[in-house]
Amino acid sequence: NDSASPKMRTLQNYCLTLKFRRPMASQIAPRMLRILESQELKVDRNALESVVNATRGDIRQILNLMQMWKKKKDTLNYMDVKKKMGGSGKDFDLGPFDVIQKVFENDFQPGFVLRKSDHFFVDYSLMPLMVEENYLSVNRSSSPLDDPKKSRSEQTLEALMRAAESFSDADIVSTFQRRTQDWSLLPYHAMYSTVIPGSLFAGRMGRPSFPSWLGKFSTRNKNKRFFNLLKVNMSVDSTSNASDIAMYQIPELRTQLLKPMIDDNKNGGDIVIKTLDRYSLDRNDWEMIMELGDRFDQKMSLKQVPAKVKAAFTRQYNKEGHRLKVARQDLKVVKKKAIKEAKQEAGADDGEDDDDETTTSSSSFFKKKGKKKKAARKSTGGTKKGRKRKK
Repeated sequence: NDSASPKMRTLQNYCLTLKFRRPMASQIAPRMLRILESQELKVDRNALESVVNATRGDIRQILNLMQMWKKKKDTLNYMDVKKKMGGSGKDFDLGPFDVIQKVFENDFQPGFVLRKSDHFFVDYSLMPLMVEENYLSVNRSSSPLDDPKKSRSEQTLEALMRAAESFSDADIVSTFQRRTQDWSLLPYHAMYSTVIPGSLFAGRMGRPSFPSWLGKFSTRNKNKRFFNLLKVNMSVDSTSNASDIAMYQIPELRTQLLKPMIDDNKNGGDIVIKTLDRYSLDRNDWEMIMELGDRFDQKMSLKQVPAKVKAAFTRQYNKEGHRLKVARQDLKVVKKKAIKEAKQEAGADDGEDDDDETTTSSSSFFKKKGKKKKAARKSTGGTKKGRKRKK
């Protein structure tokens, strides 16, 4: 049922994808009313829609409930259905995409604060990001929180201001909560990050979007790791920290490592190699600088360098020997070391593995020796036979 699963990629070219949407309560209720009228059971429209929502559109369960309730009553209103539903609803798990639209519902009935805060606890780490990502796309409607003396545009601007302040307060609470591990602050976090923005921007919402902050945060961590690596590699010739390299040195370095290859296709590679050696940088550092420099508004691009010049630059760099002032770590060695440390933390016996390796290596050594002895015996046997023949 998941068309985005990697297992389905090979089948998508050979199959027809049919997408079905769950029927809404407004679509199921009219048909159910006809069936109930034929069975001489009168049910209010809003009562029937509440049953459909509670059972998530399970028609078989709706019919079973109505058949059971008809034995006692021939007419049902909203309050009767609400009392009878109790534990008759369908059990299901809700995710952030299921409840985000309920956060922005125009619901100001008594208890709406608790209902909206319950949506926050579906996923208290992701729901604040979902609300902050989608609140601007809501078609906002008038609410009791608006000042009736102000115009529509002024009400929207005031709601934007109050929502931004609420998100800022939520960030302060979240930071303090995670730093002190005081999880009793979660209700306050729910109030600032979900309830207040959801109430200020109550209205109609389209298709929810996934938080883009998560992707940007991952890119930020990757760039931060690259900047720290460049700082270590250039530590002999430069005393700048990672932030100085990011703000001031990367644009200039990128120009020095890219402009010669664009202007002079023949000798540009040699100039770039000399610049790399001057700063104790290697070919991988050159690629990192090209990638990090793309975020600045620069006229030069790596696409302007011809593929032949780039290939010649790589061959020339690999051909020459380069004395780097800072040792580079081999990624394979780092990965093996990390795996070994993880096994030690998990309580695995590395000693047994080492013993096995020594025994296997020693046994293979003795096997090789045995083969040599057999070969020697054969050769001596051959000489004896040769001597006998001479006699």
